[in-house]
Amino acid sequence: MSSFYELSLRTFFTDFLYGLSLRTFFTGFLYGLSLRTLFTDSLYGLSLRAISMNFLDTKIPPPLVGLIFALLVWVISAVTAPLIFFSQQQLLLAAGSLLMVGFGFAISGGISFRIAKTTVNPLKPETASSLVISGVFKISRNPMYVGMAFILLAWTTYLAAPFGLLAVAGFIAYIQYFQIIPEERALIKLFGAEFEAYQARVRRWL
Repeated sequence: MSSFYELSLRTFFTDFLYGLSLRTFFTGFLYGLSLRTLFTDSLYGLSLRAISMNFLDTKIPPPLVGLIFALLVWVISAVTAPLIFFSQQQLLLAAGSLLMVGFGFAISGGISFRIAKTTVNPLKPETASSLVISGVFKISRNPMYVGMAFILLAWTTYLAAPFGLLAVAGFIAYIQYFQIIPEERALIKLFGAEFEAYQARVRRWL
């Protein structure tokens, strides 16, 4: 059942973005994200699913994806009301704490990769020379992406933008379906039962 939902969400993301990009290319302008446009573009892309299903898999560097969603959070904060239930000092303290957690996960993951002397290139997971399961990888299978999510959450908190949480959720969804799942397919091919046993012990995120 979980694989069905993963496929459905991945198909929706891919088909919608592909259809939207083609419509923009041929018409020269965007129609605006009305519900009608959303469903029309999604269905238009669906007709081209056979050639577009995996076109975003491991194509965009995760740090760049994070920057795009961080910009989206800023835009959301500029057009929505800020969170007024907490003081500026409380928000700064919360944002600072989340930022430290995020950097802790990201840096620890990078160090573990360096120690194992395997690739840190997220665009070429098939070039991994060893399976890293020690250190922070005992807590999460993807500590660097967890770190990015915490950093994005810290930015959202700093801007006091509650609706920015939608962008954080969008980042997590994008990374899971277009980065993590393709990485897992590559690692299963490389390490087989060893990676499957690791999957059973440790969660994708937390």
